[in-house]
Amino acid sequence: MYAASSNGKHEERRATERHDCKPEATCRLTEVLDQKREEAEPWNVSRGGVCVVVAPHFASGTRVEIELRAPDQGRSVVTFGQVVYTCLLPSEREMYLAGCEFQDDLREDDLRPYT
Repeated sequence: MYAASSNGKHEERRATERHDCKPEATCRLTEVLDQKREEAEPWNVSRGGVCVVVAPHFASGTRVEIELRAPDQGRSVVTFGQVVYTCLLPSEREMYLAGCEFQDDLREDDLRPYT
């Protein structure tokens, strides 16, 4: 993920490698304050965060509970994090790409079922 710096150039913020998620992997975001739950499609994941496709919009800074599920393996992992950025996707219905940073890094072994 890139963050704009004061000189207009982008700096890489990722500290860990991203992995594409399996098509059968699923995700649920729950806003911590109002407990609003939304199903999301995980795009990619790393030890430090996950990028998901979700509708409706989750504002940057929103604290979320993130549940990654691998139905084909009967596994899931639940962690807390924060939405770092959102981007409106070009599509017929309103959908967003949302980058979420985990509160605590996951282990590589925790990611295997989803990648």
